[in-house]
Amino acid sequence: MIVLDSPFFLATLACVLMTAKSSGQNPNNYVVDISEPNEPGPFHDLTRTELIKLRSFLEKEPNIRAEKSNNASVGSSYIFTADVFLPKKADVLKFLDGAGRCPRPERRARVIMFRGDKSPAVVEEYICGPLPEVSRCDLLNLTTFRNPVEFSVRPFNGLETAAMETVILREVDRR
Repeated sequence: MIVLDSPFFLATLACVLMTAKSSGQNPNNYVVDISEPNEPGPFHDLTRTELIKLRSFLEKEPNIRAEKSNNASVGSSYIFTADVFLPKKADVLKFLDGAGRCPRPERRARVIMFRGDKSPAVVEEYICGPLPEVSRCDLLNLTTFRNPVEFSVRPFNGLETAAMETVILREVDRR
């Protein structure tokens, strides 16, 4: 994950820009194009459209029932993160080397769900696709790690911070 305001990222960006400027090799005048492609490539991050449709699917899927972010609580099912799930290397190479003759690999998303609504609560990873019109989500099934995992091993997040602050402040105000 790249933190855009980290000192390392900013220093690297400055070096790249200075190098490009001194060599005169920046064809787009130092303008960063942030528009979304109509057909994202196999390695392109999830687009805004894909994320919106993915979230909508997860909210409606009866086996997942993800809460909308403004209603989520530690005891509900909510999306912790979503990222592109890379296709198999052989499929990508076939597509790239095929000059349009081989099918584009299906774009899918890897979604980590915090499932506080289950008993016991767990963390689950899903593979959802095809993007952008998601029609299925399956639990990620790998032999290298367990899925789901215990809720107690999940990373800390802002939702839990807010819940703890509410409980702690209520106790402090009471005394």
